[in-house]
Amino acid sequence: MWQPNNSMRYSDLPMPENDANKEALEHVEKATESEPVSGEELLESEELKRQLREAKQRLTPESQAK
Repeated sequence: MWQPNNSMRYSDLPMPENDANKEALEHVEKATESEPVSGEELLESEELKRQLREAKQRLTPESQAK
C-alpha cells in the first residue's frame, strides 16, 4: 500500500490543467462585464410584456388609492 512521504506537501503534487473550469471562469467574467439588464428587457413575448405592465400598474400606490 502506498504511504505518503511526510516531507511531501499537497502543493507539491502535480495539478492537472482543468480547461473546463478555466472556460467557465472566462464565461462568468465575460457575462459580468456587461451592464445589468432588467427582467422586462429579457421578455420576448409582447403579451408577457403587456401583462407585466398591467401588473405593475395594479401594484402602484396611486392605482390602489383609486
